[in-house]
Amino acid sequence: MGERDRWAALFADLEGELEGEEARDLDDEVSDRTRREHGRLALADRLAAQHGRELAVHTSGAGTVRGPLTDSSKDWLLVGETLIPRTAILAIDGLGPAATEPDAAPKSRLPVGYAVRALGRDHPAVIATLLDGRTVTGGVGRVGRDHVDVGGQALPFRAIATLRPA
Repeated sequence: MGERDRWAALFADLEGELEGEEARDLDDEVSDRTRREHGRLALADRLAAQHGRELAVHTSGAGTVRGPLTDSSKDWLLVGETLIPRTAILAIDGLGPAATEPDAAPKSRLPVGYAVRALGRDHPAVIATLLDGRTVTGGVGRVGRDHVDVGGQALPFRAIATLRPA
């Protein structure tokens, strides 16, 4: 191998190392940006992009609710016809990777009281399962800012695991 060939091999080797280092730097930057973007996502961002998807929502007090995600907000989910306040959710199976832009308005910004009124309007009787596992059945009466009357009992929203048609 002549002098010129050795220099050419050395420069080719150095160029290959530089290209490899640039590729690693790019991979590291993409990974870092991806982690930062994931860190900005709220559960509401992921759920807003999952409407229609089959989910299994594990709740405190009511077990697992399975069905299509019909609607969602920052405060509640509607899985099939079952309303689940966010405070009752323990885990969700079946979420895909899609998400809406972080901080974008969820499909529904309505409070849980609005969803409870709509459910009561559409169904003469509902079953409320509470976080302690008890159930209350009856018509939806007065719906306040933080509670609903079902079957003559005032139920704070924070105590409800699920609310569904009877």
